[in-house]
Amino acid sequence: MVYWTVTQGESALYTSLPALHVRVGGGKGTVTLPDPVKCTYGGTSVPMMVSISNKPFADVTVTLKMDVLAEGADPTTETAKSVGVTLGDKKSHQFTKTSTSGVLSFACADEKTTTATMLVVELTGTDKASFTAPESVVVAPQKAGTQVESPPLTLTTEADSTVSNTNVKGVCPSLGEAWIELSPEGATATAYAKGDEASKAYADYKAADMTGKKLYRET
Repeated sequence: MVYWTVTQGESALYTSLPALHVRVGGGKGTVTLPDPVKCTYGGTSVPMMVSISNKPFADVTVTLKMDVLAEGADPTTETAKSVGVTLGDKKSHQFTKTSTSGVLSFACADEKTTTATMLVVELTGTDKASFTAPESVVVAPQKAGTQVESPPLTLTTEADSTVSNTNVKGVCPSLGEAWIELSPEGATATAYAKGDEASKAYADYKAADMTGKKLYRET
């Protein structure tokens, strides 16, 4: 049970708030990653949008790691399952109270070198015990598609959409899903060229102090 403290001004017109009943459960939150993840030979993977089901109290970090042979394994007969993948600075994302989504990525070597089929997923951080994530994700290397000047972008409304919550998916030729930004007609919005820029803008918006600001548009 949580109790509130009300700080009054000079007029003291407000009554105390009732106690807030809090239900504490044993269920764990979920970290979601796309699976499988496509990667172009000699290029990079499709941006991996990762998200968390609820905000951590402090922080939890999801990290992509290379598969390695178990101790005692014979390297002449066994091969690690991440050969050809290079993990750079986008291999991990830290979730916090103000960041509930992020973007991961990795690079693949040429077709002759890359035999990767999976990457290991690891959770670390203060609140890692309160969340679950898949143990690994499937890596699906493929040849680059033929570049086109004006690629078609197919937008479809997902079956779980409702009147107040429309879920739209766009499919890019060859590789996977597209970045889409929708806004009400007449509202100002910025279209970001990179997923990282969009993620940062959203995190900044969530962290902003909205005190005294109108959350509606007058007509």
